[in-house]
Amino acid sequence: MLIYDLIYETEYKRSSRVFSSYAILIRLSPDENRIIRDICCDEDKLRRLIDLMNELELDPVHADQVIEEFLTDPARFFL
Repeated sequence: MLIYDLIYETEYKRSSRVFSSYAILIRLSPDENRIIRDICCDEDKLRRLIDLMNELELDPVHADQVIEEFLTDPARFFL
C-alpha cells in the first residue's frame, strides 16, 4: 500500500537560529521506500501536503512535481 509520511531529517544553524529540515518518506511497498530529502523547514505545511497526497493517493511518479509546485506557491495548495 502506498503511503506518504513525514520524516524529521536534520537540524542546522543559520544566523544563530536553529532550523529543522523535513523530508517525505514514500512507502511504495513493504520492502521498498523512497525518500525525498530536505524539502522545507515548516513541519505543519509539509504535514498538510502529505495528508493531501495520501488523501488523493498521489502516484509517486508525480511526487517531485507536486513538491516543486508546493515550494513555489504553497498557498495554492491550501485555499
